[in-house]
Amino acid sequence: MKKVSPTDSYSLVIPEDVIEEYDGRVASYWKKDHDTLLQLSSYRRMEGEQVTANERLLSRLKQENLKKVKILAEPVIDCPDIASAEGMDHEGLWWLYIYAVWNDLTILITVTDQRAGILKRVTWVSEAIKTIRRGK
Repeated sequence: MKKVSPTDSYSLVIPEDVIEEYDGRVASYWKKDHDTLLQLSSYRRMEGEQVTANERLLSRLKQENLKKVKILAEPVIDCPDIASAEGMDHEGLWWLYIYAVWNDLTILITVTDQRAGILKRVTWVSEAIKTIRRGK
């Protein structure tokens, strides 16, 4: 296992064999010959009111054309404001969106997979998400 920090604001732990790619504000992680993709992006807020995790999630779901959308109730990381949902797109691919919001930081966690219940299965992705921690 190795600790990675997509930005100074947070870190997570992933298996050694996970491939990493950083493209601007998006960090992508996957394993060779696996269908699951984990992507993280973040935004530091320096002034103004923070938008809640639930508001962000509902706005995202309005943009997407997902079916079988399920709002997930249990928090998955240590964060004061968190909201998550998963749903299936028109090609049968499952999308999980998690918004983790602190007063000055928002992290969007996006996972794509061939099967529903991404967080319920014990996989490298579900375990990596649980290790997300605030940085500076």
